Amino acid sequence: MILTKVIILLSYPYQNSEHLLERIFKFCLKNNVNNVFALFQDFSITKTIFSFNLMPHFQIITTQIGKGQTVPDQRKNFQGYPLRVAYGGSEPKIIFSKNQNGEKLINGYVAHFLEALAQKHNITLLRTIIDTRHSSNELVDLVLNGTVDISAAPAYPDIPPDGYSYPLEYTDWCLMLPIEPSIPRYDIFLVVFRLETLLLTVGFIVLLSLILETSKLQAGRKTDLQGFLLNDNCLRGALGQSFSEMRNAPLKIKFIYLQICLLGIILTTSYNSYLQTYVTSPPTIAKIRSFDDLLESNIKVFCLEEEFQELHKIDHRFRDKYFKIFSFEKDFARYVIFRDTLNTNFAYMVNRVKSITIQEQQKIFTKPLFRHPSELCFFDFIPISFPIQEDSIFRDAIDFLILQVHSSGLLQFWHKKSFNELIDSGRIKLEDLATKVDFLPMKVDDLRLIWIGLGGGLFVSSLCFLGEILIDKWKDVMGRRVKKVSKDCVLKLCQ
Repeated sequence: MILTKVIILLSYPYQNSEHLLERIFKFCLKNNVNNVFALFQDFSITKTIFSFNLMPHFQIITTQIGKGQTVPDQRKNFQGYPLRVAYGGSEPKIIFSKNQNGEKLINGYVAHFLEALAQKHNITLLRTIIDTRHSSNELVDLVLNGTVDISAAPAYPDIPPDGYSYPLEYTDWCLMLPIEPSIPRYDIFLVVFRLETLLLTVGFIVLLSLILETSKLQAGRKTDLQGFLLNDNCLRGALGQSFSEMRNAPLKIKFIYLQICLLGIILTTSYNSYLQTYVTSPPTIAKIRSFDDLLESNIKVFCLEEEFQELHKIDHRFRDKYFKIFSFEKDFARYVIFRDTLNTNFAYMVNRVKSITIQEQQKIFTKPLFRHPSELCFFDFIPISFPIQEDSIFRDAIDFLILQVHSSGLLQFWHKKSFNELIDSGRIKLEDLATKVDFLPMKVDDLRLIWIGLGGGLFVSSLCFLGEILIDKWKDVMGRRVKKVSKDCVLKLCQ
């Protein structure tokens, strides 16, 4: 309906024109032109303006301007005029439940807004359609074809935002990622030491070995050439094991032994403390901090096809680049089940209100199942508006009430109230959905790297052992041949 004032000037007097005026007004009403005023040729004498009212039924209104009256705003009191509403969309905007008597209840912060609208402007809410199987975007079609006046599932408006109210709220459109799993227990032995820490420790052991062997050489004691690179005593001491000391060692060598003992104490205590901490609270795998990280991971974003299309309309370059990270679902009801039951097999696209609701729910969990990284947002500050017929007579009332509930803090209050209503309706259960981790005994697989290292060491040792045997046998054989050849040469010379 056209909300701007349409003034019709009739070039003949009002007398005997009542039926013509009624036909004109009904024609305007049929074509959704509601805010109409008619002036006759004798207006300068009669000072009369004619209009019509729909509430509670069609009637022609006569207003005398000359008496100081103004044209009444019929949109302040709708006198019980019906507002056809399509209820649907996701929680916590709309929450469907039943009371103890089995009567259907509709809660949620959007439902509270519509109830406030009805109470303030004397509007009768007609629950024309109640559909929990379709998303907010699918309900927009019901508004466009005139089935309902408004959809109670606010959606992202088109650009330009024709057919939408003033934004009910501004929200973010971000990813909700499952918490990264812990690293495998066999990897714990590796993460205790960073590579630079390991290299520094090995370098310090080699330096102590060089100093110790050099000090022995200066003291006139027996040295080992291999000990300059890696002394057996230094290695054993650094590992916290006992080692033999030199008898009657000079003072500086005793000081080196003291350094080896201190190094062993520091290394073993530090390693054991870190190891115990990581065994009881294993670190997680590397966190996903960007969409590029998500592209390289095995996590898929479970989303509705229409949400993806909305994303494409806003930024098609993003869609083309990160198409592989999405897993699509056509059925809205199935999508909601996956998301609202906190299925950790996928990541999800959620707005700010849904994100806050899930964070509140996770406060009773032993550990959270999802996290909401701010760096993984598709868009910030997106308006969410009511789909409404472009020229609806309710538009002004809805837009003004939206401003009022924002300024008074009512919308924030309804947000918080919606969480309690989700609990009362059974949509959210106050139970820990996190996997309970009991004591887990050590398994063979937990020592996988130890077994691999041990097996590799045994294999190399076996090769060395076999090599030594073969070398000894080869030396034996060659020695016998040399002796035989020498003996033959001596006998030939004697002959």
